Amino acid sequence: MGTIEALAPSQISKTFKNSFLPHDSPHPGETPAEYAARLTVRFLVDAPLEHRRELAQFFTPIEVARFMATLARPTRSVRHLLDPGAGMGILACALCEMLPVGSGPIHLDAYEVDPTLSSFCETTLGYAKQWLKERGISFTFQVKQTDYVLGNAVRLRPGLFDGAAPLGYDIAIANPPYFKLSKLDPRAVASRFAAAAQ
Repeated sequence: MGTIEALAPSQISKTFKNSFLPHDSPHPGETPAEYAARLTVRFLVDAPLEHRRELAQFFTPIEVARFMATLARPTRSVRHLLDPGAGMGILACALCEMLPVGSGPIHLDAYEVDPTLSSFCETTLGYAKQWLKERGISFTFQVKQTDYVLGNAVRLRPGLFDGAAPLGYDIAIANPPYFKLSKLDPRAVASRFAAAAQ
């Protein structure tokens, strides 16, 4: 099981990283989720299985992503979205497709530790931004190349003065990584604060 230090871009082989450049362009009439699904297939063909196992990467099929997005039931009042384990961005793209006309402005924070996937996520969300603009919806996003739990650990602390203000999101959509953490893993330690504070 890798640590966050093991996720440095320099540790992903150049052959692996370069096999994805440049990104394929969206096809005419392709939705953002369809584009993300197509790039996911490309990634799965080229990404070493060992790399995917180390990061516990499981990619949500488009049908599941769209089903999850319908469960979120976004309304026009939605402003802030979160995808804490974004991968290719298919969940966020499916959610964007569900936004009703007249929504916005919308901002998405997407977290992805894998440098290659982070780049893909930037591409798919960039297309979602263009797709939404054509439908009259203002959309901004930020892909943060960090672990969501570790990146927000200071917000989980129980002390009155030692934690940052919590971030406010209207909708969070996620398909988290599938692996066990040891009790000493930094993510498990940070999560204990959240569980103890409830």
